[in-house]
Amino acid sequence: MLLLLHPITEIPDRPHLGSVSCPSDPENDWDILLGKVPVTLSDPNMLLLDMAEYSFNGGEFFSEEELLRIDNHVRQQLGIPVRRKEVVQSYLLEQETPADFLRLRFRITSESALHGLELALEEPDTALVWLNGKAVPRIVSGYYTDRDIQTVPLPYLTAGENILEIQVPVGKRTNLEYFYLLGSFGVRISGTRKILTSPVSSLGWGDIVPQELPFYTGELTYHMRILSQGDFTVRVPQYRGGLVKVLLDGHDCGNIAFSPYSLTVHAKPGEHQLSLRLYTTRYNGFGQLHHTQGVYFYQSPNSWRSAGDLWNYEYRFRPSGILTSPCLKGAVFLDEAGKSRRSGLKAFHITDRS
Repeated sequence: MLLLLHPITEIPDRPHLGSVSCPSDPENDWDILLGKVPVTLSDPNMLLLDMAEYSFNGGEFFSEEELLRIDNHVRQQLGIPVRRKEVVQSYLLEQETPADFLRLRFRITSESALHGLELALEEPDTALVWLNGKAVPRIVSGYYTDRDIQTVPLPYLTAGENILEIQVPVGKRTNLEYFYLLGSFGVRISGTRKILTSPVSSLGWGDIVPQELPFYTGELTYHMRILSQGDFTVRVPQYRGGLVKVLLDGHDCGNIAFSPYSLTVHAKPGEHQLSLRLYTTRYNGFGQLHHTQGVYFYQSPNSWRSAGDLWNYEYRFRPSGILTSPCLKGAVFLDEAGKSRRSGLKAFHITDRS
């Protein structure tokens, strides 16, 4: 590639590239919406079950440990290869009938009784499940994100501590993986401690991780009332996800995915329902959440089994959600009382040439 470069005699004015707010237009300012808005989730919320007490072949239970580390420990006890990126794929190994079993005990704390829950797991036909001492029938009701991760209905959870136990075989061909609790609930997390809370029905603009959706990876739709003068422009300055779909009164108006992260919407004057549907990523439910290295594209199987300073029991989530208020031009947001926001301030930017 050949480039023809011309010298310049002065530095032209440049916009402030670090700006995260909507631009100011003296003739027609952008409107914003503060506070919380109603949201709907396309998927059930999820609690990641990746830490458990464990017993091997009916022995005493060991203290809580991360599942893939448990798998490593048990494989070393049996003298079979530890699962890493260099391991032979199970379908290339001879068929076997495992004679060894691992029993996992998950302690699940809930602030209230919860109904309609499901356990998502791989190969449910080889597992035995108990909830609070009662056997759970292995009736497959569907799947979660992947047809190999099947769902099994669970009895209700009581308020307080619940004990979920799962027994799985261990052998050369087995693959111990994480389990997932699905349902209508929130998840409050502090370090490694997780508590189930009431379902999430509204969110503020910002990261959804501290808003009781730390492991949620489905679609997330934010709902707003607006009053338009006719056609208007909507802008989403900052979000973390794949893209934002814009819907007006339930009709698909297009996507926001590239700079300047705005979309012109054709509308009649009057009040409308504006929805912004964020397509999140699956990272906070399926990524290497215990791997401390900050290289996001490092996806080797070994990064789920790191050690030393590259490992931590706490979770390394990525931000997810619409992080700042969306902006409207040619329309205004309405609050619950049907009123718009009034402000006498004018935004301004300072250009930093450093």
